[in-house]
Amino acid sequence: MHMELLTTTINEWRLDLSSTIAETDKAKVCHVVDRDGNQAVLKIYKHKSMGLEAEAPEFLKQMDGSLCVKVLRTGPGALLTEYLGGKNLASYVWRSSDEEATDILIDVAETIRARRHFIKPRRSLKDRYRRLLQVDIEQHEFLRTEVFREALIIARFAVGEESSNRGAIHGDLHHGNIFDSSRGWRAIDPIPMFGEPEAEYAQAFCNPQKNIALVTSPARAIKLSEQIERRTGFSKEKTMAWGVAKSAQTLEYVTFQYPEQVERLANCSNRVSALVEAYNSL
Repeated sequence: MHMELLTTTINEWRLDLSSTIAETDKAKVCHVVDRDGNQAVLKIYKHKSMGLEAEAPEFLKQMDGSLCVKVLRTGPGALLTEYLGGKNLASYVWRSSDEEATDILIDVAETIRARRHFIKPRRSLKDRYRRLLQVDIEQHEFLRTEVFREALIIARFAVGEESSNRGAIHGDLHHGNIFDSSRGWRAIDPIPMFGEPEAEYAQAFCNPQKNIALVTSPARAIKLSEQIERRTGFSKEKTMAWGVAKSAQTLEYVTFQYPEQVERLANCSNRVSALVEAYNSL
């Protein structure tokens, strides 16, 4: 069905397909060119509801290109955005520095926070973490640990502490979703949610996920929380609590979706342990 939508959209929007950038079980992402020779990115969703990204087009429109990718056109199950062309922030960590990459991520997050009242997403952070907080830890050995039990306590603290400062957040702001471009760094692929702005930094503690040494270092987590506090005024405890919650959620997800991937499970578990240790040392 999505291939039919891809063909129809390309024809109706007068685009030429250049290449496939990525394909997941949720969407197909293509590099396209319009009739004037302008490059763009076309995202075709495989389900009409667009899943967790249903409000992404409206979120990006409200951001109006402010450190987020520009929306060029939308349609049922289709999203056309500007082509950024550069490398993502994860690669920047490898070739430059983690601290500089974090400053870029904070710039994006704070720009979004300034516009957080322009849209109110239907999905809340409580919705996002509901399954984690109700998980039966006896179902898997990686969940039957004291560290994971402690992570759940910290996650409940983060999710349960509501703030009057709530608003729209990107919801999936990590190093792989921030790209360099001729207009500077821009965020893509939001999963819009309504909640505390501190939660926007949850992914920062867990990424770049392929840099195992970095994301399993308690010292790095502490340094990251201090950098965020200096720039935003958010408490180290609150932002890192969201990091713990996100790391625990990822471990819970992998245990049930990919139980055969033992190395991945171990990496996720080590990340939870590192963040819990860092949180307890604050």
